[in-house]
Amino acid sequence: LASGFTFTVENDASLRPRILKIREKATTLTHRKWYAVRSTGDWANVTPFTVQYVVQVGDANADGRVLNTDFGVINAAIPMFNAPDDDRRDINGDGRILNTDFGVANGKIPSFAVAKPSGH
Repeated sequence: LASGFTFTVENDASLRPRILKIREKATTLTHRKWYAVRSTGDWANVTPFTVQYVVQVGDANADGRVLNTDFGVINAAIPMFNAPDDDRRDINGDGRILNTDFGVANGKIPSFAVAKPSGH
């Protein structure tokens, strides 16, 4: 999976390199699937870590589900043409919050919480 992503380290508010940004090069992660991301020791001066992540396309309010309430969260931001890269309301990840994000979220409703698989 790692080859489908770019990894960069950015500075925190104190200008220290502390934020790992992981971006998909193309659509790789699957809706309603649980992933575990772990370091393999290849990064100098990085303590080994594991991050659990479940993909819920359209979950704009971060409650682990995709429901009509997410529409309200997205709609309140329309139009936004310069959304931060971590803005959950930018459902399609194009840096903008527009009606197209509404359409993507609509295609995933309803989507309830994904159970954490054993071993994670």
